[in-house]
Amino acid sequence: MRLEFPWGILFGLVALIPFLLLVYITFRRRYYSALLFSNLPPLLETVRSFSQRYWWKRALPITFDILIILLSSIIISRPHAVMKVPTRGYTLLLVLDVSGSMMARDFKPSRIEAAKNAAKILVRGLKGNPKIGVLVFDSKVEIMALPTEDKATVLKAIDRIKAHYGGTAIGDAIISAVSILSAVDDPMKFIVLLSDGESNVGMSPILAAKEAKKRNVVIYTIGIGTPQGAYIPNIPYPVRLDEATLKKIASITGGEYYYAGNRQQLNNIFAKIRDKVGFRKKYVDISFVIGGIILILMLIKWVILSLIRYSEI
Repeated sequence: MRLEFPWGILFGLVALIPFLLLVYITFRRRYYSALLFSNLPPLLETVRSFSQRYWWKRALPITFDILIILLSSIIISRPHAVMKVPTRGYTLLLVLDVSGSMMARDFKPSRIEAAKNAAKILVRGLKGNPKIGVLVFDSKVEIMALPTEDKATVLKAIDRIKAHYGGTAIGDAIISAVSILSAVDDPMKFIVLLSDGESNVGMSPILAAKEAKKRNVVIYTIGIGTPQGAYIPNIPYPVRLDEATLKKIASITGGEYYYAGNRQQLNNIFAKIRDKVGFRKKYVDISFVIGGIILILMLIKWVILSLIRYSEI
């Protein structure tokens, strides 16, 4: 939990300036009124003696006044406590690249197996009973599991995923996922797309992302591999990671792009996405709590002043 101040602490302090000026003018008038009807030298000697012996009697009320003023500025700033609570009513589709380059073994035991293991971390950790589905793609798109709340079914679908030779149809995969999500009534819809290559078959990924935006679908993209390209066994051309396109897909839809350079980073990324889609921010106005503290401070100040006056009788 953390605190946020939509209007800013500075705004609260500025808003209190007229009040502080009024207090200052009031005390100043009282001070000059006392001087007009006093014999100055004896008065100053009395004030000096009292200040030295009973300085704390003046310090305590002033301390409480300062605290009350500061807390009042916080109330004017509209303080809110920000808490993370489980999201309810959302659907997430895992969209995984299964083209030939995913057989590469720079991720142990291979890119595809590392992606599957990381996807399982995401599925097991999702909160709020979401519907989860799985799609895979190379030159074509295949539905492994339609959105369901049964995580066991989704995990079994992930286990069945295999990489095989073919192109990379990122745009087709996105538009297929969006079509599936359009039939779901949940208010929040997400796609988590992982790829290690560049789209070379089918629909433009950017056009597909714009369609996802129209349907209020947020896409988180994950890139693995290298932007410079690498040769994969039995593939006669270097396979490059198209980070620019993955970043643009995420940006268009309001999601985020992540790059994973190894298996641990990939696991961490799926865990981050799990926390983002599985929780939402809840804002709670805590002005009444601070108002209660101010009332308590005013009561304590009143008691202290009463005791001081009683002791002087």
